[in-house]
Amino acid sequence: MEKIARYREIIKNIIQAHVYPPTRHIDEYEAQVVTDEKGDHYYLMKIGWDGTKRLHGCTLHFDIKNGKIWIQEDWTEEGVIDELLEAGVPAEDIVPSFRSPEVRRHLGLAVS
Repeated sequence: MEKIARYREIIKNIIQAHVYPPTRHIDEYEAQVVTDEKGDHYYLMKIGWDGTKRLHGCTLHFDIKNGKIWIQEDWTEEGVIDELLEAGVPAEDIVPSFRSPEVRRHLGLAVS
């Protein structure tokens, strides 16, 4: 269980590192960090308004399933895979599930 607790902290730290102001002008903007440790779901949501256009989207979404970190969504500029690896998560415990299983086979990471 120590591994899962460590993965939870790594994910929360990565999400916090990506809570920053938007790169372009947005009238009203809020970053929401949503954590569900019981279900092991972790989100960074960006919510706001750009003029009359509603902004509501998921920037990052991680799940922990079967002892692995599943990246369900990643809209960061550089991607978070390297951040997970640098934090000590082994490649075989990282599932880039926003990519198809066929693509995952060629990334050197977990397929599932």
